[in-house]
Amino acid sequence: MGVELSKEFELPATYRTLFGEVQSSLQQETKLEGYTVRAQAVRSGLVSTASVTGADGRYRILLPDSADLQFLVEAIPPDTSEAQWGYARELTIRDDREVDLGVDPIDPAARGRVSLQIIGL
Repeated sequence: MGVELSKEFELPATYRTLFGEVQSSLQQETKLEGYTVRAQAVRSGLVSTASVTGADGRYRILLPDSADLQFLVEAIPPDTSEAQWGYARELTIRDDREVDLGVDPIDPAARGRVSLQIIGL
C-alpha cells in the first residue's frame, strides 16, 4: 500500500458574493425557477461560479478574486429551445451585494409565429 497524502484547500475570504432573486419584472412576487445566473468580469473576462434558481428564485454566486469592479451579470432561462427573455446587465460590484434580477417571462399562451421574407441583397 502506498503513502497516503492529503491536501487541504481553502477558498480565500476575498471572494465577493452576489446574491438575490430572479423574479418577474411585471410581478415581483413571482419568483422564477430554473434560471442559471452567472457573471463575467468585463476587463479580464474571468467568470464567476454559476447558480441555478430554485422554486424561491434565489441565487448566490462567487465573483472572481480579482481587481475587477465591472461585471456582466446574466440570468439565462431554463429552456432555450423556445423564445424567452433572459437578463443581462453590467454592474459595478465592490463588495458583497444583493441584486434582484427582473426578467420579463413570456406566457406560453401569448406566443405566436413569425414569418420572415428576405428579398434580394
